[in-house]
Amino acid sequence: SRYLFTHNYFSDLGLPQTPSGEINNFSKVLFTISLAIMSLSMALFYLSLSNDGDQKSKAATLCAAFGLLSAVGVIAAGFTPYTVYPLAHRWAVIAWLVGIAVATTLYITYAGQNNIKNSKTLSMLLVTQVAVFSLHSFGFEFLPVPIPFIQKLLIYTIVVWFVSHAFWLRAVPTKANI
Repeated sequence: SRYLFTHNYFSDLGLPQTPSGEINNFSKVLFTISLAIMSLSMALFYLSLSNDGDQKSKAATLCAAFGLLSAVGVIAAGFTPYTVYPLAHRWAVIAWLVGIAVATTLYITYAGQNNIKNSKTLSMLLVTQVAVFSLHSFGFEFLPVPIPFIQKLLIYTIVVWFVSHAFWLRAVPTKANI
């Protein structure tokens, strides 16, 4: 069977074999490379927050620590297919979700301290989506939407969040870069 956006998990792209038994090398390589790039980008983003010039705030330092935990979770999920390493994959996804939820919550504080505008709404949306996905993943289903579809919304929100904040950190003057 083929990959369906609303019914297959994102991690299915990194499996060694498809559910129908076909070898999945091309998709697996692209999946792993894309997660490595995402993980590296996340790590660099969060490390730039902890290197906040003279004003090393606790929020920035903690945000960076949880952001790095999330980045490690992303790359670990890419290298541990759930059909081969189910427990390692599950812990990697948990590290990714906990890391991104806590880092984003701390980022709201950091953004407020540094006058970074327009970050609260998207950040709150991201934290809410992490919560919804986590609840659904652990059996608390309350929306009539397949879990893999919720997961895709979360992943795309994360990408939009990072792209928008990368531009905001460079384009908007803050206490750190004035």
